[in-house]
Amino acid sequence: MSILEPANTNLSNTNTIAVTNTVVTKTKIGKLKFAEFTSGRFADVLSNLYLGYAVLWYARKNPCEDANHVLDCAMQTILVDTEEAFHGIFENFPVPLLGTVMRGLTFPTGRCYSKPSDVTIAGAANAITTPTKYRELL
Repeated sequence: MSILEPANTNLSNTNTIAVTNTVVTKTKIGKLKFAEFTSGRFADVLSNLYLGYAVLWYARKNPCEDANHVLDCAMQTILVDTEEAFHGIFENFPVPLLGTVMRGLTFPTGRCYSKPSDVTIAGAANAITTPTKYRELL
């Protein structure tokens, strides 16, 4: 599957937001600090989803063969950050069992994203710093 076909990933993240937010609001558990940290983590998730859609939109509207490493690097970083924000919500939930249940429902196989490899990062850096079609596009 290509990184330009994110339907399952973004749908999964949307479902994860829905499940997590429902549990948080329905249980009415937590103190003010928990609510502040939780809303901050939800803001991280939503902003990362927005950034992901923006990156994919730009890549589709401006196709360029030299952009693959930059696109892969950006999307991998966004997905890792999103996953990290979700796990921050689960790990710091005031009812530990409920946090574990939410994590099991939304990430049944555990963490599934990894940071970009050194090869991907180097490819992105080369696409931006050397004379390429992608650099001209930027």
